[in-house]
Amino acid sequence: MVADRNLLNQFKPRPVSRYFRLDWNYALKVARFPALRPASFMISLMPILVGVMHWLSTYIANVWLLWTASIFFLVGYFILKVRAPPFIQEYQFYSQYESCGHSHRWIVWQFYTNLDSLSGWEHIVHETKEKLISLPCDSTPDYEVCRLCPVFDSPRTRPIQVSAPIQVARDIYLPIRVGAEKLVLPMQESDPELGLKQKELFWILLTQCAKERPISRTFVWLFFGASGALYILTIINNVVRVAFGESLFSFLERAI
Repeated sequence: MVADRNLLNQFKPRPVSRYFRLDWNYALKVARFPALRPASFMISLMPILVGVMHWLSTYIANVWLLWTASIFFLVGYFILKVRAPPFIQEYQFYSQYESCGHSHRWIVWQFYTNLDSLSGWEHIVHETKEKLISLPCDSTPDYEVCRLCPVFDSPRTRPIQVSAPIQVARDIYLPIRVGAEKLVLPMQESDPELGLKQKELFWILLTQCAKERPISRTFVWLFFGASGALYILTIINNVVRVAFGESLFSFLERAI
């Protein structure tokens, strides 16, 4: 028991990474950048334009740049949609979640169902205790329903175990076992701090989702970065053509 409590007392919130803008939340924002999506149409239009427009040869460099940019963008977007946690794809801000009008029970179900897909799930379970969202089962008679939960009597296969939420009337309780300690994460309609607890649990879950699967996130940003670089190169090429009457690539060919 002492060792288990010492483990809990050692909990320390993870510092915010200096690379926090490379998380899934910001990648989703970039995926909605209005200038990149229209370029993706170049994939389907390119064969038609090459075949029917004679003047296209003058601007062929720009067209191919946009076509390549669209390929990079779509590959990055595909990785994002496949690998980004579903929760963060659905909600990027608490205001989005709140506007859906969900019951106070829904955030508990979201928390529980997303745990298995998160590598840092044990950390955020600890975090709920440190932020007083999860409480000892014997702290109030209201939590009596959770004390007989099977997870509390089952063999300890893992240091932390979380059982399926238990709904009683319009309230919901999430049984949690940390070592020998029995905890419960309650969302009760009568709780005067219900709104604050929902919001805090939302941000705990969203913050962890944003940091998951760093390798996939790296590839997303590489493809988005390449797409953006080619798009900027197209703009520079157009400026050079208007200012000097020749494309940027003509100048580069002479320089080489």
